[in-house]
Amino acid sequence: MRNDFSFARSETFLPDSLRLISTEANINIDAMSDRRRTFHSPVDTPLPEDSSDVTNIRNFYPLFLIGERLCPDYIRIKCDASWSPTYKATVGWLFQDSSGSSFHTGSSKFWAKTPLQAEAMALKCAISDAFSRGYRHINANSDYLNLVLQVCNSAALDHAVKAILLSLQHLVLSFHCMSLSHCPRTFNRIAHSIARLAMD
Repeated sequence: MRNDFSFARSETFLPDSLRLISTEANINIDAMSDRRRTFHSPVDTPLPEDSSDVTNIRNFYPLFLIGERLCPDYIRIKCDASWSPTYKATVGWLFQDSSGSSFHTGSSKFWAKTPLQAEAMALKCAISDAFSRGYRHINANSDYLNLVLQVCNSAALDHAVKAILLSLQHLVLSFHCMSLSHCPRTFNRIAHSIARLAMD
């Protein structure tokens, strides 16, 4: 929403932002009242290097979950996109083991009409990379809440990313267990840096 306001001068910045904040709050309230819907990140283990300065850590609740819970050998995926008004876009992602140690990164360049389209491609590229490498137990994180809500059909589908999301929803069914969660931007700085470096 911030990008839409900054680059496209969208007039719906405030109402849409408030709607998404309200939606996320309600999802977290529902998750806390129904323990079967929750998934706890291993916050008692060493923190990922891109969140070492965050002192108040909360568990991330999945907005999309395949299987009752993640298997112990899951990997965590963090992805982000960098977009410019010239429609140039780059995406970056990294894989972490359950202790938070990074062991793989990737990036890609393409064209995107909107920031949302770029973020959708970031998620698709990261998950496709995990699948091609044989991983079937993953926890994917994105800091773009509207995208996460659209993947789990909790927000109106944006037609600019409809084809990407349909392809993504089909792909995730191939995993044994998978969780997609929204994470704060402060927890996603390395993926953002990878995307920005790929833009240069």
